[in-house]
Amino acid sequence: MNRCITSICILAALVALCIVSQCSLRAESRQFAEMTASVEAAVADGDTPEALRRFDRLAAQWEEFHSVAGLFVNGDHLDPIREHLTGLRPLIAAEHPEVLSHLTCLRQLAWDIYEEETPEIWHIL
Repeated sequence: MNRCITSICILAALVALCIVSQCSLRAESRQFAEMTASVEAAVADGDTPEALRRFDRLAAQWEEFHSVAGLFVNGDHLDPIREHLTGLRPLIAAEHPEVLSHLTCLRQLAWDIYEEETPEIWHIL
């Protein structure tokens, strides 16, 4: 009987860990995507100094996003985000015409991290 109770407790703890990890990954991905959208809006408005300020906050947020997402996701999935992020500041400063597409890609990559970890019934079966 003790083994059965212990097994149920372990199973419940694993389910709780999965739910907590999914919720925290969703919150971090959403926050990072919203900050990226904020930079996109500033670039679209043509306000380069504000876009650079928002980008600096986004770059500072990257460390927290990487730390939290790195707990639940393979680090190889985070590398493309870092690569886009590192080359983005000079593009914003130069008002490069492709900066909006890079920001859109960055936002989508951040959201894809969450979506890839979302369980679907087809993956479970």
